[in-house]
Amino acid sequence: MTWQEELASLVEGSGIQYSDGVEVTAAPAVGVAGDLGGRVVGERYAGYEDMASPVEESLRDQVKGFLAATGEMLQELGHGCRDMVQQSLVEADDTYVVRKLRSPLAVVSNRLGFLNECLPEDRDPMHAWPVVICVFLLALTALDVNSGNETSMQPQKELYINYPNASHIQLPDGRYMAYLEQGVSAERARFSLIAPHPLLSSRLAGLPGVKESLLEEFGVRLVTYDLPGFGESDPHPNRNLNSSALDMLHLASAVRIIDKFWVMGYSAGSMHAWAAVRYIPDRLAGTFLVMQYFHWPYGIKALA
Repeated sequence: MTWQEELASLVEGSGIQYSDGVEVTAAPAVGVAGDLGGRVVGERYAGYEDMASPVEESLRDQVKGFLAATGEMLQELGHGCRDMVQQSLVEADDTYVVRKLRSPLAVVSNRLGFLNECLPEDRDPMHAWPVVICVFLLALTALDVNSGNETSMQPQKELYINYPNASHIQLPDGRYMAYLEQGVSAERARFSLIAPHPLLSSRLAGLPGVKESLLEEFGVRLVTYDLPGFGESDPHPNRNLNSSALDMLHLASAVRIIDKFWVMGYSAGSMHAWAAVRYIPDRLAGTFLVMQYFHWPYGIKALA
């Protein structure tokens, strides 16, 4: 059989005629799609002149068709992978590894069974937890990728060091204490007030909400100072409440407070006011505390 006869047998009933005389006659009904209405001459197809040209698809239709076909293929691929995994799990029940791990995995599954309460009631844990784990791993991967451009070295912070600008006194043990005076002068003062600052503060804090104009109106002389190790005061490694009261007494003498003075303690500065009440009560005109707070290393027991 020649190639023309074989081709004629494949397209039998289509009404196609070949140039070498091999012809297959067909009489398709009107409107049947098999009526090509033409003939093949050599390797070229010749149609009738009055035959309408085929309609070309737009790019949008082609993209939609491509995406639809891709989605169907991916769906079929997922179904195939799922079937493979299910078949593998069914056939793996008798393997040595599965027999060894079945009991420990059952114990772990029972202990972690309470986590299934976090899932919706209509979700199978066997299908939901793998999805949760995959999303978690993807999130970790995204975080790692985003942090890949960051350097592990912390940026160097700028440190501003101001020149000493406070008034200082030298204590009997050789330490220097910085202090600040506000309000009226010593000659005009009706009341002398010493205020130890709270934790993580300094002499510059003053009295919260009290302006210097108010101090001058009532004739108050306010003296604040840096506690040992704060601001511009030298540290005192062996400090205690007794030394705190003595520092206050030396400060009052150095700034020429001859009469009795008042002590105000607010927040963590209250412990130093209590120390003055205990160790130098004869120099005090009075003491008042605001939001008193006692903390390490002294504590309220040290004042008992």
